[in-house]
Amino acid sequence: MALPPAPDLLGGCASSWRCYLEDVDRYRIRPRPRLAVILLNQGLWAAAVYRFFYPLVRSRWPAVRRISHFASVFAVKAIEVLAGISLSPEAEVGGGLYVGHFGHVVVNPRARIGRNCNLSPGVVIGSGGRGEEDGRPREGVPTLGDRVYVGPGAVIFGPVEIGEDAAIGANAVVTRSVPPRAVVAGAPARIVSRKGSFLYVQYRGMETDPDRLRSLRERDGLREGVR
Repeated sequence: MALPPAPDLLGGCASSWRCYLEDVDRYRIRPRPRLAVILLNQGLWAAAVYRFFYPLVRSRWPAVRRISHFASVFAVKAIEVLAGISLSPEAEVGGGLYVGHFGHVVVNPRARIGRNCNLSPGVVIGSGGRGEEDGRPREGVPTLGDRVYVGPGAVIFGPVEIGEDAAIGANAVVTRSVPPRAVVAGAPARIVSRKGSFLYVQYRGMETDPDRLRSLRERDGLREGVR
């Protein structure tokens, strides 16, 4: 789903670069010059800083990790000021991240986000507690599957899992796990349909992506079963 810890610095950098190219392509559904897309979209500014530091803060060399952690604090803070997007290299984010518009977006450093996901303005993916474990509050952060759409103003927090191709409605407050291909809305969020995020998440090659096609078949099979 998301990037694994880099096995070595060179391999991690190469993997991170490939993911950044996937990020860029998410903004080029319509033919547009790549350089213009990179310069004019704040989401790609945040992605560039994230992808650059991701393999460095996981380096097997302690000195590289320490220096990278120190430098990333200032780089991430600069992006927060310029773009309103807080995306720490401690998080795990798969390729093809799309943050389409200017506006504050906060991703917890321990969160996990799958491939080809959409984050809208005002989204917060944060830590929280739910229930108890061994007499203590159970704390954790969200995990988002592949091709998840998160609408404007949505808040997702706690140890919840958002299934692949799910869609989170605008201003929804998600405190419980969401099954694959579900559409949720409200505060607290509840399932309102099973149509999924297929109309909202678009990327190059989606028509032939075997994972997306499989998910579509499963959605259509469930709908046929309901009939």
